[in-house]
Amino acid sequence: MDITKRAQMIRVVELYYLQNMTQQEIANAVGISRPTVSRLLDDARNQDIVEIKINIAEDVDVKLSNQIRKVLGIKEAIVVDTHETEEGIILEKTAHMAAEYLSGVVRENYVVGVSWGRAMNALANSIEPHKVENFKVVQLAGGLGGPDSKFDGSNVAYTLASKFGGSCYCIFGPAILPNANMVEELWQVPAVRETLELASRADVYITGIGTLNESSSLSRAGYLDEKGRKSLMEQGASAHLLARILRKDGSELTEFNYRVLSIALECLKGNNLSIGVAVTAKKAEAVCTVTKGGYLNVIIIDKSCAEAILKNS
Repeated sequence: MDITKRAQMIRVVELYYLQNMTQQEIANAVGISRPTVSRLLDDARNQDIVEIKINIAEDVDVKLSNQIRKVLGIKEAIVVDTHETEEGIILEKTAHMAAEYLSGVVRENYVVGVSWGRAMNALANSIEPHKVENFKVVQLAGGLGGPDSKFDGSNVAYTLASKFGGSCYCIFGPAILPNANMVEELWQVPAVRETLELASRADVYITGIGTLNESSSLSRAGYLDEKGRKSLMEQGASAHLLARILRKDGSELTEFNYRVLSIALECLKGNNLSIGVAVTAKKAEAVCTVTKGGYLNVIIIDKSCAEAILKNS
């Protein structure tokens, strides 16, 4: 980057972070477009001109975080040492850290795509309410249904949007359908198509990371029974992301995934901020799987999950 462009970037950063100007105000003051301002702010973070710090440093194991980042080959890893053994408390504290991180990176005019699950529900509930101008939250995959409706993507998206004073866009359809033709038919419904298209161009993605055991979200919702799980694992499956089944090497089981109503995982792979949240050692293999596929570049996990990843790496 030449000196002129770098000086412009630093000027934009100062106005945004130190003088609390909006992106449009900066665009007017500097004489550039608002999208250019947004790009310069993103570039500043990528080039370490701006560093996002979380003010709960005592809960972050810095050494483990660096080890996990290197082992998984991702942009950033945050390992939370909760000093707890009860899974519910571990989930709550890790989700709170993820909420702090998300609050630190969202900006006006941002679209945030969110999935479902206990981690996402806990994250949404942990967000400190504050207004973000023209903020949108969009559901990334169809609904789970079943006994865990409070953890469904639509409820998570609504809670998250309300915390930021933004708008919520939901997918009115199930996550997994009987066949690919039904998925294609739902894509023809304008409300569904427009929501998925918005989700496909989100600025930030944040999602839970699913296993294929009997306690997974897909199993509890009735999408996978023991026979179905066994069949998938015989084909090499080890995790799911947005209901899309992944082999251990991160590749998709396409025959199953044709039945899934969600954005393509390639959207996550090509995004600047695709964040995954997971807790406990039982999620370690799934975390490795999704990062091998390149779908997530920021991982927020607890210490037991991190230690299991290192043990098996």
